[in-house]
Amino acid sequence: MNIFPERKVKIRKADGTETYSTIRPYKDGDETGIVNCVREEYGDTYFKRDFYKPEKVKEYADAGHIHFFVAELEGFIAGMVILTVFGSREDYIEPASHIVLKKYRGTALGISLAHYALEMGEKLRPCSLFVHAVTFHRSTQLLCEKYGMVPVGFRLGTFLTSRMSNSYKLGRCEKYSEGVMILPVTKKNAGVIYLPQEVAEYGRRIYGQLKAPVEIKTLPAHAVFPGQELAAKAFPTAGAATADTQGAAEADADRAFTETIKTMAEEPQLQIRTDSLQRTALVRVLSSGRRIADKMLELIDSFREEKGWTIQITLSTSSPAVFYEYDQLRRLGFFFTGLKPLCGAEEQMYMQWLGDMQLYMEDYALTDSFRILCEEIEDFYRNRNTL
Repeated sequence: MNIFPERKVKIRKADGTETYSTIRPYKDGDETGIVNCVREEYGDTYFKRDFYKPEKVKEYADAGHIHFFVAELEGFIAGMVILTVFGSREDYIEPASHIVLKKYRGTALGISLAHYALEMGEKLRPCSLFVHAVTFHRSTQLLCEKYGMVPVGFRLGTFLTSRMSNSYKLGRCEKYSEGVMILPVTKKNAGVIYLPQEVAEYGRRIYGQLKAPVEIKTLPAHAVFPGQELAAKAFPTAGAATADTQGAAEADADRAFTETIKTMAEEPQLQIRTDSLQRTALVRVLSSGRRIADKMLELIDSFREEKGWTIQITLSTSSPAVFYEYDQLRRLGFFFTGLKPLCGAEEQMYMQWLGDMQLYMEDYALTDSFRILCEEIEDFYRNRNTL
């Protein structure tokens, strides 16, 4: 039995006449209409390459990892949206690929389709709903904020502007970015997390906006690694700071960190996904290791022949190992770009390396809430080479 109901919505067309559209789950035969939506909006540049192949759309829909929804109108597919289910070590659902044919823009069909997807996502009871909202228009940001979602950070440099083709104006940005938004569903308490001191206040504010209780333990970077050597050489001094100089919370974090690095493995376990079309690498630290800096240098070196590569790395803030990882990545030019809260058993944060990419966040189309975050992230970017 399909748990997703059909929904009829009234729309007013450009000529002033009213009609009804049916928003419903995917059924066999919809794949051609879905491909048509993608192609009309993005030409041949959409980064989800499989969405140009009807047989792959059907394969994904049948597997159940991606739920496709369509807006059917006048006998054909007028719009689409998906829900991607993230499981295993995470538990969140991401609405995405929200497209309405151009002839039905301004009819409120897009809003109805998006609300339907968000409601169906909540119905599946994940820890949270998670959205990547593009920054070349504000529509998704506004809609999600009105639904109750909270901006928590950015994924920078996702799309090469030279390879983008859509119906929106594009400015001087070499690569366009996405804002990250969260709506807690079943996970309401973040528990104890560890944040470097320079991002702790950002974290307190974000968890406050999410109305999620959290206990943040922090250390100033210089208390962990006072010199410029790699952490393997700095281990003997890691526990040097005391409660006399830190206060109780920092003393607790220092003790936890000292115990963590004593047993830290040599090699980190990393999940790395690369997109050669958009020149983007996404890295997630699955388990910490002393050679995190070496691994990232190897990845950076593999991109030397092509300009425009960027890296986003996701770190667990549920372990004091994040103090070590943050310090090591900062030394390579990575900088903080936001949080990934309430998306599974572990709390997480983002850092990014932009290589030779110039960042023009002032050119982004952002809501007021995102603009506040943007100004803070720009500060981290400007100070990325300052320790």
